[in-house]
Amino acid sequence: MADEVLLSFMHDDLAHSGLTAEELKAEPLGMPALKQRIGLENALPCRGGYSIPYFNYDGSPLIDSGIPYERFRLLDIEPGNEIGKYLSPAGSKAHLYIPERFHMALMNSRLDTKVVVITEGEKKAAAACKAGIPCVAIPGITMYRDSEDRDKLSKEIRNFLVPLNDSMQIFYVVVMFDSDGYPVSTKQMPSDEEEAAKYEPLNKGKKVRNRDVFNQAFRFANLIKQSIAGLRVAYTWCYPAFSTTTGPKCAFRRSWAVIPLIVGTPEKRTFWSPPFYPQVVTMRQL
Repeated sequence: MADEVLLSFMHDDLAHSGLTAEELKAEPLGMPALKQRIGLENALPCRGGYSIPYFNYDGSPLIDSGIPYERFRLLDIEPGNEIGKYLSPAGSKAHLYIPERFHMALMNSRLDTKVVVITEGEKKAAAACKAGIPCVAIPGITMYRDSEDRDKLSKEIRNFLVPLNDSMQIFYVVVMFDSDGYPVSTKQMPSDEEEAAKYEPLNKGKKVRNRDVFNQAFRFANLIKQSIAGLRVAYTWCYPAFSTTTGPKCAFRRSWAVIPLIVGTPEKRTFWSPPFYPQVVTMRQL
């Protein structure tokens, strides 16, 4: 049974994304339950965590190895420990996360064009759908390839997108990853020397904080385009919110409200974000 402190950690963590436990159907888990659900024998270096259940497009539980699939967010991780914040059940596969509100967001989209956004991370997708932006998520930036043939798109992602494209419910897919993959110019670099040192050269005078996030956005989008004929595909990254002292921050992680909206026709290839986050993000259309 989860204690009050663990419940507080869970509610605070979800609140950072503008979500509640009820909206995500998250369940708080103390250490014994967390170990059992993940399939581990040894204790984890954390207080506990919460579950994030996965569902199919029709709302039914997604089944993996005969049981409903869920991932787990660890909470209050011991300082200095390098374990990841999210874990999947032992022996499970990577799956596409479809928020419960996705269908409603698609039918009543705030976007001017029939667009689906694919991001990385369940909470971002759930928060986007809550904001009226049709969005699904992969659990990691490289988890879009087929498990049996790494040169092909995941069957699960393809089987999700093809019917939407064939039924003309979507005309466009945008792969949007975190701001640490956003290429910046010399003038855009953070003034803090310690933060600036975390950037590496890219090309054409640009630098990037995480080259892998930069590359995977293009590779994912390109694989979608190769796999699904006629579907228009673009890719981009969240615009980093620069500060004179702390460097870029991943605004997409901080709040659902800064997820940009696509305006105008697809040819314009731009995002617009709300007035309190007034940057324009250029998409790169394939």
